[in-house]
Amino acid sequence: MRAEDDDDEAAVLGVAGGADDAALGSTAVRKRFEQDLAALRAADEFVLVLPAGAAAHVEAGIASGLGKRCWAVGPVDRLRALHIVQ
Repeated sequence: MRAEDDDDEAAVLGVAGGADDAALGSTAVRKRFEQDLAALRAADEFVLVLPAGAAAHVEAGIASGLGKRCWAVGPVDRLRALHIVQ
């Protein structure tokens, strides 16, 4: 893979929904994952702004698993028992 290809893919990943068709094994996707995970590890707390997509909920789960205090703010379409997980 050429460096230009990696740069192009990284630019696509920076756009909302840009990773939808990206190859999970690509260098750019792996780099973005490592950056996101490092940010979650460095955070003191995690705020999930609702409504949010599946990826944001996965990040909330990772943050919770890392022992971070998690907050969800915004409208809730329906209450689920898992919303009270502490």
